[in-house]
Amino acid sequence: MRSHSYTSPKAKIQTFHHSLPFLSSIKGQLPDLHCVYLRKKLSMSTIPEAHYRKLEQLYLSANVQQLFSGSDIGVAYGKAEITLPVDPKYFHGAQAIHGATYFKLLDDAAYFAVASLVTDVFIVTSSFQINLLRPVNSGTLRAVGTVRSVGKSLFVAEATLYNERGKEVAFGTGQFMRTAQPWENLPGWETDTQV
Repeated sequence: MRSHSYTSPKAKIQTFHHSLPFLSSIKGQLPDLHCVYLRKKLSMSTIPEAHYRKLEQLYLSANVQQLFSGSDIGVAYGKAEITLPVDPKYFHGAQAIHGATYFKLLDDAAYFAVASLVTDVFIVTSSFQINLLRPVNSGTLRAVGTVRSVGKSLFVAEATLYNERGKEVAFGTGQFMRTAQPWENLPGWETDTQV
């Protein structure tokens, strides 16, 4: 009698999961079906680095960034990271960062994580849920956004906000939708950005 070795689908996914370094950092955070889809997309990604640099330039050139001086962004496939030095101009009456600043950083990090996957058209935030955990009044804030679910026209991404010591201070989840407006039609979209 032959002995057959059985490997469960979940074990196969976990084995495949460990072969992709980026995904090991978000292990256990993605539902299994979405993991398989995102892993295949990650392993077959043909999105040029220039797209990520254009997104970074778009973020930095937006008019609202005049209110958030010193902010910086890095975009990669399915991920975005934004930093902002804490400044008293972002404080509420109790001398800590106002929730509106938390929201902006979380929404932007999740948004640009999704935008990294969409090379043809502008996307918009359709909803965003935020949870504030602790106040911040010094240092530098760092928001990390990752894509959680990819659909035909609807995407879900999450973002976590950390203080300078790496402690989580807020997190949020948003839904993002494709529009009909091409990226190239946006003011600030650099068509000749070099890698």
